[in-house]
Amino acid sequence: MPRSQLRSVPAVRRLAALVVALALVVLAPAAGVGAVGAGHGKAGPPGGGRAGTPAIDGTFPLTAQPEQITAGPDGNMWVSLSGTTDDLAKVTPAGAITYYDLGGASGLGALTVGPDGNLWATISTGVVKIPPANPTNETSFPIGGFIDARGIDLGPDGNLWAASGDKVYRIPAANPAGFTAFTVAGMGAREVAADATRIWVVDNAGGRILAFLPDGTFTPHPVGGTPQGIGTGLAGQVLYTNPGTNPQTIGLLTLGAAANTKPLPNTDPSFSVAFGLDANYWVGLFLTRELARVTPEGGVTKFGTFAAPYLPRYVAAGPGGTIWVSLQDPGNPGAIGRLSGLTAPGGGTADTAVTIQVKGKRAAVRSGRANVRLGCPKTELSGPCTGKLVLKSRGGKSKKLGSKKFEIKAGKGTTVKVRLDAATVRRVRSAGALKVLAVVKVQDAAGNKATVRKKISLVWPS
Repeated sequence: MPRSQLRSVPAVRRLAALVVALALVVLAPAAGVGAVGAGHGKAGPPGGGRAGTPAIDGTFPLTAQPEQITAGPDGNMWVSLSGTTDDLAKVTPAGAITYYDLGGASGLGALTVGPDGNLWATISTGVVKIPPANPTNETSFPIGGFIDARGIDLGPDGNLWAASGDKVYRIPAANPAGFTAFTVAGMGAREVAADATRIWVVDNAGGRILAFLPDGTFTPHPVGGTPQGIGTGLAGQVLYTNPGTNPQTIGLLTLGAAANTKPLPNTDPSFSVAFGLDANYWVGLFLTRELARVTPEGGVTKFGTFAAPYLPRYVAAGPGGTIWVSLQDPGNPGAIGRLSGLTAPGGGTADTAVTIQVKGKRAAVRSGRANVRLGCPKTELSGPCTGKLVLKSRGGKSKKLGSKKFEIKAGKGTTVKVRLDAATVRRVRSAGALKVLAVVKVQDAAGNKATVRKKISLVWPS
C-alpha cells in the first residue's frame, strides 16, 4: 500500500541533509496518499535555467536506493527501489514522491510503458504489469528461462521485448504466457531499447550490441569492454555506455557500422541513456556526479554537479524538457535529481501540437483484420499518442469499414489491427487489393488533438 508517513533516514549526515532541504523548499503535496520527498535547490515545477541552458534544479531525497527510472503514461516519473520494503516510487513533475509496496513483485528491474498503457517491469522470474492508477494491483507473469531482472522496452511490433541471461524475449502484453525466447550463445544481457524498426540489446558478457528484428534475427556489433546502457535516437542511431573499456567510453552506433566511440575516463558512465527533447543523448557520470550531453555527431558537454554524496546511475527523459536521474549513495538512501531547460531543435518547450504517422502505403489483411502500421514521433513532448484509426471506403459515398483504438509511446510504432466487415474482406480477397482512406484521430497527454488522413491499399497476402 502507499506509505503515508515521511520516513526518517538512519545516518546522521542523511538527517542533516534532509533538514537543510526542508529549510530550502516548500514541500509539494503528492497526488493521493503517500510520503513526500523534499527538494534541494530550486523546488516546484521544472524550468530552471534560461531557455536553451539546461540546469540541475532539483534533488529530491528518497527513503531507499533508486534504480531504473522511466516516464509513465500519466505524466509522472516512476522509479524502482531497493533496500526497503517499498518497491516503486512515483515522482510528480514538482518532485513529490509516493511509495508503493508491491508485495510479491519485489526486485524490479527496468521499467517501460506497454501497448496497454500500463507500466511493465522485469523481475527475476519474468515480468510484472503495474497499473499507474493502482500500482499495488500488480500482476506478475513467470517467464521460463528468466534468471535476473534486466532490460525491457516496447518493440516496433507492439510486443514487449525483455532480456535476461542469454535470452531475449518477445512477450505479447495481452498474453505474456505466449512469449517467444531467442537464445544468444554467451550473452549476458543488460539494457534493451527499441526504435521504430529494431530492438537493441546490450550484451555485457560478450562486449556486443545486438540489433534485433521483430522476427528474432539479429545483427551483432562487437564493441569490446562490458557495455551497460543504451538509448535510441533518430535515424536508426543509438548511444551505448561502456564503463568496462580502458579508458571508459560511450559509443554512437548505427546498423552494420563501426561504433564512433568517445572517451569518458574515470567517470563510470551510467547504466542507462536518455534521449532528450533537445534531440541529444544524456548520460550520468557516476564518479564525477555530472551529466553529459552527447550530440548525434559525438560532441560532449558536461553539466553538473549533483551535491555529494549523490551519484547518478540511471537517467530518463521526462515531460517539459527535463531529464530525471536516479542518484545513489551506496549503503544509504538515495535521491531523484532533475535537470530542466531542454528545448526542442526548433526552440521552446511548450507542447502545442501532436501528430501521428501512417507508415507505408499498404496494409495486409489477415484473419479478417487490416494490419496498419502507426508511429508516434520521438519529437512528441507529451506522449503517449492515443486515439482511433478509422478505415473508410474511397469513391462515391464514404463508408466506414472498421475502426480500432490505439495508444503508442513517443518514439515508438505499433501495428493496429482493424477488424473489417465480411463484405470488405471478400472484396480484398477477390481483387487482391482495395484502396481505402485511413483517418487517424490522435491526442496527447497535453490535450493537443489532430486528424491525419492517408490513402492506403488493403492487400491480400500472396
